[in-house]
This record gives sequence, C-alpha cells and structure tokens, in this order.
Amino acid sequence: MEARPALRLRVIDFGYASAIQSHALYHGLAAAFAAGDASVLSLVSPIEPHISIGLHQDLAHEIDEAYCAGRGLPVIRRRLGGGAAYLDRDQLFFHFILPGAGALEPPAALFARTMAPVIETYRTFGIEARYQPPGDIVVGQRKIGACAGAAIGDASVVIGSFMFDFDAATMASALRAPSEEFRAILRAALEERITTMRALLPAVPGRDEVKRRFLGECARAFGLPVEISQPSVPEARAIQAAAEALLEPDSTEAARGPMARHAVKVAEGTVLSECGFKTQGDPVRLVLLEQDGRIAELRLGGAIAGLTGRAMQALTLRLRGTALDAEALRRGLAREAADLRLALPPPELEQLARAIEAARRQQ
Repeated sequence: MEARPALRLRVIDFGYASAIQSHALYHGLAAAFAAGDASVLSLVSPIEPHISIGLHQDLAHEIDEAYCAGRGLPVIRRRLGGGAAYLDRDQLFFHFILPGAGALEPPAALFARTMAPVIETYRTFGIEARYQPPGDIVVGQRKIGACAGAAIGDASVVIGSFMFDFDAATMASALRAPSEEFRAILRAALEERITTMRALLPAVPGRDEVKRRFLGECARAFGLPVEISQPSVPEARAIQAAAEALLEPDSTEAARGPMARHAVKVAEGTVLSECGFKTQGDPVRLVLLEQDGRIAELRLGGAIAGLTGRAMQALTLRLRGTALDAEALRRGLAREAADLRLALPPPELEQLARAIEAARRQQ
C-alpha cells in the first residue's frame, strides 16, 4: 500500500543565508523528500544580492556577466523554470516542498493553491493582491511577486517571495541589453510594472510580522497544523550537497547557446524585445515594449525609405495602443503612415510589420 503523506506542514525558517545557501535549501529539501513525508515550507532571506536564472535560460544571452562580476553579484541557475530575477534581503522567500512530484495536481492548480495564502497575507496588510496565471501575483496592473515550480525527486516544489522593496536599477543593469536605449526602457518598465510593500504601505512591515501572518494563512488554506521544525540530518546533508552542486561551473554554464534577437519578460503580459532588420535602406534596430498584446512603446533606429528620425518618431508614437495581431498591425501602420503623409511604399510597410512580428516571436 502506498504511504500517505503526514497531515501537517513542517515550517523551517533559515533566517538570512548566503546566495548559494538560499537556493540550496529547496533543492536539498526536495532531494531528501520521500513518500510519506510531511509537506515542508521553508523560509529564507538572502543576505547577499544575486541574480537567479531559470533552468533553461541562456546565461550569455540573458545576463550582463561583466556588470555582475564588477558588482560582485553571483549568478545562480536554479532547477526551476521562470526568468532571470534579482534577489536580495528585501525579499522573504518561501519554498513549498509537497508530495507527488507533480503527479497528483496539474501545475496551474498547484500554483493557484499555493499562492492562495500568499495573497491572503498581503490582504491582511490592506494590499489587494490577486493571482494572475500562469505565475504572477499582482496588485491592480502591477506585479508584486511571482512563483515557479518543478518536480525534484519525489517532491513538487513551488517557490516565490514577499516583496518588501525592489531595486529596479540593479535588475535592469544586470540583464544583458543590446543597447542602452533598450536598458533605459527596461528600467522604466520595471519601475512602472513592479510594486512592493514599501510603495503600497505607510510603513514596511517587519519580516517576523509577515512570517506570522503567512503561517496563519497557510494553516487556514491547507487545513493543516503548522509545526515549527529544523532540518533533519539527511536534509542537512542534502542541502550541503545541493550547495556544492550549485557551485560547480557547469551548473551556471549549462544551456549556453546561440540565440537571435533579445527579449526580457518584465511581468505577465509585458515583454520588452529588440531585433534588427534591413529594408531597402540601412539596417534598422527595432525596440518593442508589448503590454497585454498591444504596443506600449516602439522605437526605431536607422533609416527606412529615407524617413527622418522625427518622422519615424511621430509614426511610432501614433502606433502606441495598436493591437499586435497581424491584421490590426498592418492596418495601423498603413493608416498612421497615410495620416502623417509619410512616403513609405507598401514593401517597406510590410517589412516593418514583419520586423515587429519577428520581435514578438522571440519572446
């Protein structure tokens, strides 16, 4: 007969830990997890700033390695999905280590279930958070957190964080940018689309208070008693082994490879991308900020059919809000070019439309 998971939630608070240790915790706890074990919730705040990249991300394409090295920012590849993230002590990270290795529950349902107590904790502070699939927690239209998950060993792992504050400038600088213009737009998009407890509350609550309310909401959401615990000897050994594995050069170098163009996901539905293309004139650089399927910002660098920089700027400004489906995009381009009396022949308009679509395909 298959063993049944113990009906309790073990909570292990590791306090403040190094960058490597903060990731080794959930890797190790999951590796040590066995059928019949109680579910685990671990908590940690990284004492040193660092960058975390997803399992399948291309390091050279995503991260400005020279900047990170110069600032002493470690780059750590986690065994979970999601995008690159900047982590520091202004976040309280939680890791749910649950039985089933994903077999008992589809990822969408697992994320919604584990994020429910996170959302309710925010609401106890008067922050009207909500879950936005597939993995964001938002307040209005601004992101205040995200979750990622994976099956590791016999466990399902879901991680996320409470955002006390966020350093958008360092995040924008740490990500690889094909141009300074791209980086400037990225920083502005991060500042506009990400919010924090510092931005939303008169005073930032303490870590212990957030933890207290969170554990209460977890007990209510899961219907399980919460047990304050310490890592077992096997768990401590597995965490140490995970830390050593994360320090291996191949751990970070993996998944390097050639990738065309460049794209950064700012939040769910908001992506900044850049690509180059060639019309009948000189090469053109295109920077696209997409928000909820529409053009939030579009910039062009180079020459298209002899248009001046001022003419191209006027065109791109008028395209803001245009839907990014093929038909609407082509109609919008033709309409705005005609209204501005721009001498853009149909082949050039078509090439521009294709370039915008190409930038989206790299997201």
